[in-house]
Amino acid sequence: MRNIIFLALLTGLALCITGPGSYGQSPENKPQPPEVTEQKKALGKERSELEIPEELLLRACEHVGFGQKTLGFTTEQIESNSGKAFRLESTPKLLSDITKLPRFSGRMADILLENPDNFSRSVALGFSLLTSPSGRGVSAPQKGWGVGWIPEDADITQTFNALIENARQKGIADPLGAEDLKNWNLLPDGVRKLTVRLIIAAIEATPVIKEAFDEEFLLKGAKAAKVEDLTPARLYKFGSAPWNSSDEVIPRESFEAPARIDMNYLCFGSVYYLKYAQAAIEEFRRWKESHQLETQDFKGCSFLTSVGRVRITGAEADEISGDYSLIIDLGGNDVYKGTTAIPRSLETPIGVLVDLGGNDIYDSGAEPAGLACGNHGLGAIFDLAGDDAYTCQSSGIGSAWYGTGLVVDYAGNDAYTTKDSWGEGAAHIGVGMLIDLAGNDTYNCAVQSQGFAGPLGIGLLLDVSGNDTYKAMGQLHPSVWGENPVCMAMGAAVGRRADSGDGHSMAGGIGLLIEGAGDDNYQAYVFSLGSGYWWGLGVFEDCGGNDTYNATYYSFGAGAHYALGCMVDRSGDDSYNLNNERVTASFGEGRDGSMAVFFDGAGNDRYHGLGYRCAGNSDLKSIGLFWDRCGNDIYEVVDKFSNASETPVIFGSCCTDSGDNFKEVRRDVFPHVGIFLDTSGSDIYSPPKQEPKPKAENNQQWQHNAGPVFWGFGLDIDWYLIPSADKK
Repeated sequence: MRNIIFLALLTGLALCITGPGSYGQSPENKPQPPEVTEQKKALGKERSELEIPEELLLRACEHVGFGQKTLGFTTEQIESNSGKAFRLESTPKLLSDITKLPRFSGRMADILLENPDNFSRSVALGFSLLTSPSGRGVSAPQKGWGVGWIPEDADITQTFNALIENARQKGIADPLGAEDLKNWNLLPDGVRKLTVRLIIAAIEATPVIKEAFDEEFLLKGAKAAKVEDLTPARLYKFGSAPWNSSDEVIPRESFEAPARIDMNYLCFGSVYYLKYAQAAIEEFRRWKESHQLETQDFKGCSFLTSVGRVRITGAEADEISGDYSLIIDLGGNDVYKGTTAIPRSLETPIGVLVDLGGNDIYDSGAEPAGLACGNHGLGAIFDLAGDDAYTCQSSGIGSAWYGTGLVVDYAGNDAYTTKDSWGEGAAHIGVGMLIDLAGNDTYNCAVQSQGFAGPLGIGLLLDVSGNDTYKAMGQLHPSVWGENPVCMAMGAAVGRRADSGDGHSMAGGIGLLIEGAGDDNYQAYVFSLGSGYWWGLGVFEDCGGNDTYNATYYSFGAGAHYALGCMVDRSGDDSYNLNNERVTASFGEGRDGSMAVFFDGAGNDRYHGLGYRCAGNSDLKSIGLFWDRCGNDIYEVVDKFSNASETPVIFGSCCTDSGDNFKEVRRDVFPHVGIFLDTSGSDIYSPPKQEPKPKAENNQQWQHNAGPVFWGFGLDIDWYLIPSADKK
């Protein structure tokens, strides 16, 4: 069933490639020199200043039939589209005004990069995008332990004893053995304090997170006799069934489940725990600045609490596996096998690992939802140092299924690998985040990862610095895409389209990839780099560096079927698609009621292999916008298209023929708008050998489609005053 749904989704995407396109242009409509203001404008350096000048946007609107109106969709147009169950509140707001989309992208990037180690704030922000803001008043204790059942002036030993007594009161007869107690007392105060604070946070947050779930509903849906039978594997199978099931008929409860979770409680409990955990980790890091981590006599210890089993390992190279709710490792090159940092049950819905140092290996093997996955709860890893390697099969490394999944890696040159799907900051019904604070890192996945969101999901991959490499290898679907693998990664959001199947369509969430700085390399194929599908919003923002990008279809800011896609590269001399012969339906390409934006803020950039429906294009009642703000750029158009009937619909254009699809829509009601803007620099446009050739030229204005239904406008103008130091 999973393959049937996925192929139906891809077939819908591919329909728009089969039909011919045309400019709909008149012979006398030739490029004209643009109007130039008397004085060039200063180039803003802040992200908030990366907005199309109002005068130029108004000029473009006048040439695409909008006049003084806001460039976007009306409420009537938005609501006429179907399959919007669980649509986020922000989606129609962004669809109403194209300027809001890149503004939203920039604002999210600035907030997340302002204090990137403030992970509790990032998770709270994620939940607020799901319209579930809560926990704003929660703050970690400034002194004492922050709970009424432990005296504020209690020392570490007294506090630990209170936790052991709490376990006994919950029915655990023998929570701590003599040898484990002996080793516990050998631990440095900083480690013991960190451990105690994390346990207290879990005790306080667990009842709140448990309240987010309807146990009776889950017992019925998962066909379990009692709560103890709701194992992580069983919950995952039930929750992921609409996307992951091989059954011909998916239980109706799996479709009802997103409406049966209390997202406010999930947010409140997650934020509560993470604020306390963040304060505890920061306290330990300050302690470590003035203390040695003396652990030579420590042999490790394990004990039970009311919120699960705890294990603390020493500074040696350890191999760690087991059903632990909290693991703290003091150092060494460790290997973590099996399920790690996941909720163990609905009764113990918090699973956390803190690794204090070492070059570690995290590998959950073939088990899905096994590595830092918030599967009906909270799962998190905090790795404070070392060159680490994370590997999961699927649903891991900061993944969420009805929960909160988080990985925060503080330092080191790290490697992240998702062999299949839903990893490296991915979420369905919840918030999944991967935050890497430093290092030259590599990210590898197959599909639907690296800042990916399904319905009611917020997926984020945030990399703060370093020269990083991203690869999404995709999966082949030859009947639809030939030799182009489908990725849906690197800032992508995908809804569940089921109009050709069981009818249970669901709107996509918000997937974000935010890259802070560095010369980065991105390799993907179909549907990547700021792409949305079926009401989803995909956001990609690279904040600096000379970057290299490669993709093939529906990438670089693309949206299909009522979706939104946005890609912004703020600065740097960037290369787009030098490794590929062609790219299609990309760089601000909207398809079927969608809105797509591509911005490049500065740098001398090269765009290679530009093909059909690129650089500001509308295909079937959509709006596509391309803007390169400044730089001496090169635009290289492919010489040969995929079939003889194709024409180079490019540089501010519309597809005027999408086959039978136009018969199913009211063309006179929806806008069909493609806009191309290049606003500074001496630019080179390399046209194709075949006719008709695009009209784009340096310092010219052109109209590819002049209405009344299809509108395509392009403008190359020397608008900004570029400082001599920035010129090359």
